[in-house]
This record gives sequence, C-alpha cells and structure tokens, in this order.
Amino acid sequence: MAEGGASTLFLSLGSLKWKKKPEDEESYRAPLILLPVKLERKSALSGVVMTHHEDDPRFNLTLIELLRQDFERSIRSRKGRSRLTRAAST
Repeated sequence: MAEGGASTLFLSLGSLKWKKKPEDEESYRAPLILLPVKLERKSALSGVVMTHHEDDPRFNLTLIELLRQDFERSIRSRKGRSRLTRAAST
C-alpha cells in the first residue's frame, strides 16, 4: 500500500494567544514554531522515544499570514532577531 500524504509530526514551541476584538470572550491560540519530530519504538513492549526528524524547524506560516491579513502585522527578521511590526499599507 503506497502512502501519498505528508506524515510529519510536529512539536510546537511557544504559542500566541489572541482575541479578534479586545471585548470578545472567545480567545484563540496557535503555535509559533513547529519542530519536526518522529516517534520511535524498538518493540511493542518498549517505551516510545521522540527524536528529531530530518526536516528543518519552521515558523507557523499560517499564523504569520493571519497576523498580516487580520491585524496588519508582519514578522520580519533583523540581524537574526524577529520583530513584530505594523504591516505596510497597500
């Protein structure tokens, strides 16, 4: 049986919690950084070990796009440091 989809498991590092409007009761949360990992087990009786997957860690691109579209914010890197800024108007 051939598998065609992606099967990467991610460990999330950090999270952002926000509300669409300050007065809203409902809040949302999203991971900031996604670290690809894999779970390995030597036998059915042994414990599961989490190890680093060969893919690179990545920022949550969906969250970055949401910040840009809904809140006019962008995350830019400056000398290795990320900054949250107001997006330029188009």
